[in-house]
Amino acid sequence: MSEEAPRKFEVVPRVMRCAVDTAGIVFFHSSDNPYANARNIYEQMKHQPPWFILERFYGLAHKEITPKFPKFGRAHIVKPEQVPALGTNYMICDPCGAGRNFCFAWVRYTDDGICYFYREWPSQVAEIPGYGFVGPWAEPGSGRAGERDGKMASGQRGLGFTLVDYKKEIARLENWPEWHAWMNGEYAGDKRSERDIVASWNERGRGGEGGGGKEAGFRVQGSGGGAQGSGFREKREEIFERYMDSRFGNSERVGEEGNTTLIEDFAELGMTFLPTGASERRSIDEGITLINSALGYDVEKPVDWTNRPRMYFSSDCKNLIWAMQNWTGADGQKGACKDMIDLVRYPVLKGCCWVGEERWEARGGGYY
Repeated sequence: MSEEAPRKFEVVPRVMRCAVDTAGIVFFHSSDNPYANARNIYEQMKHQPPWFILERFYGLAHKEITPKFPKFGRAHIVKPEQVPALGTNYMICDPCGAGRNFCFAWVRYTDDGICYFYREWPSQVAEIPGYGFVGPWAEPGSGRAGERDGKMASGQRGLGFTLVDYKKEIARLENWPEWHAWMNGEYAGDKRSERDIVASWNERGRGGEGGGGKEAGFRVQGSGGGAQGSGFREKREEIFERYMDSRFGNSERVGEEGNTTLIEDFAELGMTFLPTGASERRSIDEGITLINSALGYDVEKPVDWTNRPRMYFSSDCKNLIWAMQNWTGADGQKGACKDMIDLVRYPVLKGCCWVGEERWEARGGGYY
C-alpha cells in the first residue's frame, strides 16, 4: 500500500493587529472546528484556486475590490486639540433626499497648505439637542452588491428637519450669538414667525452685509480644536465660504410661487451656499486623484515638517474616517458612505485654500 502524499498548508496569520490599538483579529481555521470533518473539507477544496482556499478554509478574506484611498491611515488622524486654531474655514453640505438627513463637514485650511476636517454632522461623538446620539452614518455591509461600501445606518435616517432646523443647528455648531439669544429666550416677545426670526440671523456676523474684512466676522479665525461645538465658545466661528452639491442644490422643483431650488430656498433663509459645479463622473475621478495626492507622503520615512500629508481628519469625525477607510466606489451613487466622501471631494475640487488678509477685496454682493 503506497504512502499518501503529505498534505501542504499555507503560511497564514493566526492573529492580526488592527489599525485601532484596542482591536485585533483572531482567525479560526476549518481544522479548529471539533464538529467538522477537516479532511472532507480539504478534499472538497484542494482543486480550488488559492484565493478560494485561503478564504474558505483559513478565513483570510480575499479582496476583489479595494478602497479608493489605500494610503489613508493613522498618520492622517489627529486629536481634536491638534487642529490648528487659525485658518480659513469652509462648510460643505451634501443634501440627501428620500427621507435621509443632510450631512455637513467643516474643513480648515492653514497658511502652510494643510487642510483639517474638524467637524462633521451628524456626529457620533456629540448629541443633537432633542435627539441625542443618532449613531453612525454607515456600517459594515454584507459585501454583496449594494452593500460593498457598507450599509445605511441610523445616522442617515431622517430626523424630520426643515431648512429652518438646519440653519439653527449650523448656528449652534458655529456659536452664533443669535442662537444663544434664542436659547436664552430673548426672542420670547418677538411677534414674527420662527422662520422669519431665524431668517434674520446674519450668517456673516455683525456688519456682514455692509462691511468687509475683520468687521464682517468672516476672516481666518475659528474655534480651537474642539471639533463638535457642544459647548459655548468665546468667539463666533467664522466661515469663509459654504458649498453645496450642485446637482441637488440647483435642481428645480415646483413651489407655491413658481420653480425654486434648494440653494435659493436657503438664500431666502439667509444662508448662502455656492454650487460645487463640475460633471459628476469627471469630478469623482478627479476628486479621487486630488484626495490621494493630499494624503500622500513617503511612508518609508518619519512624518515630519518636510514629509507629511496635506490632509488630516479630527478623530471626532468618525463618519468621515470610516468612509475614507472603506469606500470602494463599487456601489456607485447608492454607496452608503459616498455622501461622506463627497464632503471631502468638494473642497479639493473647488480649490479651497487659506485666504490671508492681503487677498481680501470687498465686492458687491459678498466678500471674497
